[in-house]
Amino acid sequence: MALAGRLRDDQDAAVRLRAALAALRIAPEEQWPGWEALALECLPIAGTRLGRSGNWVRARAGWLWSVAMVRQEREHAAYAWAARLLAHRSPVVRLAGLDLAHGALRQWRAASDHLAEVLEAALDDAHTAVRAEAVQVVAACLETTRRCVDRLASLVDDPALRTEAALALGRIGDQRAAETVLGLVCDASVAPGLSEAADSLARQCPDPGPWIAAADEALATAPDSCPTDDARSRRGCALAGAFNVVTSLGSAAAPLVPRLLDLLSEPASLPTNCRSWARRRAVTALAAIGPAAAAAGPALERHVSGTEFPASAVLALAAITGDREHAELYLDQLPITVRTAGTDVDLMEWLTDHGGLADRHAARLNAMLQRRRRIHPRALRLLWRHQGSAAVDLLLETLPAYLTDDLYGVPACMLLAEMGALAQPAVAALEAIVHRRTRIGMYIGDEDEELRADERLTEAAAVALAQLGRE
Repeated sequence: MALAGRLRDDQDAAVRLRAALAALRIAPEEQWPGWEALALECLPIAGTRLGRSGNWVRARAGWLWSVAMVRQEREHAAYAWAARLLAHRSPVVRLAGLDLAHGALRQWRAASDHLAEVLEAALDDAHTAVRAEAVQVVAACLETTRRCVDRLASLVDDPALRTEAALALGRIGDQRAAETVLGLVCDASVAPGLSEAADSLARQCPDPGPWIAAADEALATAPDSCPTDDARSRRGCALAGAFNVVTSLGSAAAPLVPRLLDLLSEPASLPTNCRSWARRRAVTALAAIGPAAAAAGPALERHVSGTEFPASAVLALAAITGDREHAELYLDQLPITVRTAGTDVDLMEWLTDHGGLADRHAARLNAMLQRRRRIHPRALRLLWRHQGSAAVDLLLETLPAYLTDDLYGVPACMLLAEMGALAQPAVAALEAIVHRRTRIGMYIGDEDEELRADERLTEAAAVALAQLGRE
């Protein structure tokens, strides 16, 4: 605070702005108005100097202000300041308001209720950079996207904004984004979020024909569309959108079987840095198509005896032929270890759906559950389906620990809902999730993905609570 006090009268407006934003992180409440007035005074003049490429200070002014609000737990002040900055005549200040709103959405669950209206207005801003940033902020949150859905749909025709707007709409399954997302799939784009949008739209599409054509064209471009260097491959696989489309369409994607077989039979054409992943996804896609992919049988048989992804090939063969023998033979030869737990569960889930578990497989499941600290969460649902009420004590002991997990939280909520009245002791844990004021911390690596993961988890917990309330 002493350093910030000395710098508040500096001749450079950027220094004064940075001092004010730093002070707001730790200043006592009585000093907030003074520092905020200084920040607002300097922001139009020096706001663009913070966060520019090459600057020592990488964070923009609005982000620094947002961090201060979060640190001081000033939720409603953050909403008020975001709205005030978004109404300012300077586009630099309005951009800072969007950063502040973005930070609020990532931290507080009620932010969409307070900010959706001003964010929707920002989508019509006269300044191009402000409009583009507003689309990104709205798209970060599923609830805000739903509230601004019609305005976002109108931006799909704007060449500068259509990709972000369409991906946001695609995430919530709005078919007005279909044409743009189809184009991205067809072009083998690596746009962040494309796989999720393509999956949601293809799953609910009225006509699978255009999606099959787009996926076919994308798969036909391999390896030309595949990255040849690690830097590009880390941005995502160019074929991911196409694979998600096939998986979502299921048996309707049968016309793509020859294209998927090409990926399996000519692996050398793919770059080494994505070759195995692409082939594995092709096998998963064939499994999703099911019996209509019968032509893939011989190729999959070869992979069953290979070393690259035999378990995926076994599951695909079982899904295509409906023959339990493939899954049973492979499962019987697997050792019971932590490393094989995922494969164990995959195979046992399929067997459960196709005739149930044999006694030896049930014994294998029970052996997996003996390691209480290393129980695979998906094994708990298998246990419920196999043993029913006899497994309740173990489930209620174990499931609450997974409720806030970014990967297994939603399935855990769904399992509790499936258990009905027997899951009543877990109501308090579900209520703690639903009634939180702040987002649950996730560890996905992308703060907007973590925001949406919290939204999905909250929705799943609320559905489970409603189901238990009806029992």
